[in-house]
Amino acid sequence: MAYKFSLDFQKHILASAICDASFLKECSDVIKPEYFGDEILGGIAECTLTFYAKEKECPSKAALQKELKAQVAPGRKLHEYVEVLDEVLLLGGKNARYYQEQAVQFAKSQAMANALREAPLYLESGEFDALARSMQIASQTGSGLDGQNIYDYFAQAGERIKGYLNGHDSGERIATGIPLLDDCMAGGLGKGELGTVVALPGHGKTTTLVNFAARALLQDKKVMYVTMELSKTMIAKKLDTCIFGRTYEAIKNEPKQFAIALAEMRDRLSGKLFIVEYPTKRLSVDRLGAIASKIGADLVLVDYAQLIKAPAKREQRRHEITETYEALRGLAGELQVPLWTAHQSNRPGAGAKVILQEHIAEDFNVVAISDICVSVNHDEEEMRNGLMRMFIMKSRIGPSGQQINMTANWKLGRILEAK
Repeated sequence: MAYKFSLDFQKHILASAICDASFLKECSDVIKPEYFGDEILGGIAECTLTFYAKEKECPSKAALQKELKAQVAPGRKLHEYVEVLDEVLLLGGKNARYYQEQAVQFAKSQAMANALREAPLYLESGEFDALARSMQIASQTGSGLDGQNIYDYFAQAGERIKGYLNGHDSGERIATGIPLLDDCMAGGLGKGELGTVVALPGHGKTTTLVNFAARALLQDKKVMYVTMELSKTMIAKKLDTCIFGRTYEAIKNEPKQFAIALAEMRDRLSGKLFIVEYPTKRLSVDRLGAIASKIGADLVLVDYAQLIKAPAKREQRRHEITETYEALRGLAGELQVPLWTAHQSNRPGAGAKVILQEHIAEDFNVVAISDICVSVNHDEEEMRNGLMRMFIMKSRIGPSGQQINMTANWKLGRILEAK
């Protein structure tokens, strides 16, 4: 059986790109040189894309011939490229719509083929997570061209108006229970968004995430809390004190009363809460996504991102951190859930009144990648007095630079906005 995307087919695809500016603009990210099964066709594709990137128009034959001089592969002659270019240009306009409609499938097929060729290298080195991600990226090639990522401003206005009538997009966002913070996010963290809590070691990262989880549960959401530092039992105990407002000692002394209260809450709520425990650096983002999908989580909290296994081993730790956050942000979009995580500030942050972007340990890109990034701040005196401050370092959802004064009951693990 003949291969569907033969060299003749590829010449037609390339001809459409060279001769149709609108098609080239739309598909410039899927008509990649490495997708073509011949180095000459790949070279012509490279020149076409290079010219379009500079001039924002289709190249003429003369312009391509000029660009091709730098693309001649060792052992080849320029005239060979020109002869193939002439063949390609003769196909311009012939059944163009058919070939343009097949462009995404062609790109996806070639991307998968390339990923399969690289698979043995990943298998030999034991980089199974990198292999899985490579295959996933290949399978998503061209997904932005199928209409699913296109939002019709007028046709879909009803969704926005419904949210305006409700005060916030209540069905799309999950509130933290901290009014000023929620106002900065139009009601809470939304589907596909990544939020990051930054603090010094032992200064409230886990307490903040536990509070977010507890309040989402009380909103009847299905919550998944991932811990890679504390045990699942310890996180469950923190949730017990936070949700029920009883100290650990009080719960331990009156276990029957606690059991009754827990059963009543379970029967009253439709929400669920799952705690997932993994050893440090053993959980990959791909595995995290698989677990969240299985649970059907409405909200994912990761305690914390620096403890996740990086997608790939890099010479510099900051590059691993960047790729981890990019993967988490991508996962939130893929699952269409809000995802909160936490990040540890660096040593200079210990002497700062407010933790800012320059106090991010290992990688400033954490702030750039996150949709909202907040720092948790308190000195020793504030901690003794049950006070803390939350600072909105960055938000692409709403205003940033705002400080929120908070009260903290450390015995209960509860944080509230100060009145």
